[in-house]
Amino acid sequence: MTNHTATYRAVQAVAPGQLELTTKPLREPPPGYVRIRVEACGVCHSDAGTVAGTFPISWPRVPGHEVIGRIDELGEGVQGWSMRVLLGLPCRRPHSLREPGVYGRRA
Repeated sequence: MTNHTATYRAVQAVAPGQLELTTKPLREPPPGYVRIRVEACGVCHSDAGTVAGTFPISWPRVPGHEVIGRIDELGEGVQGWSMRVLLGLPCRRPHSLREPGVYGRRA
C-alpha cells in the first residue's frame, strides 16, 4: 500500500487567470481503478477555458486531463494490469481500462 503522507506537486488555477504551484496528497485508487504517475500532460482548449474562468467550476482546479503515465498503484480487484505499465489517456473522464481509446502497454 502507498504511504498516506505521500504528496505530488501540481499547478492549479485558484481564480480566473491565476495559477499557483501546490502540493497535494496522493490518494489510493478506489476498487477497479488504477493510479497513474503522470509523465506528460496535454493542456487543451477546455483547460484554457478553465484557467480563464470561462467555465463554471469550483476552485481550485488542476488543469490537464490528456496524460501519458505509468500505473503506480492498483485498486482492489484490478486484473490484467500491472505496476509500471505505460498508459495514454484521451480527453474524457472517468477512464475505463477496458474502453477503446485507453492505450496501455502491458508489462
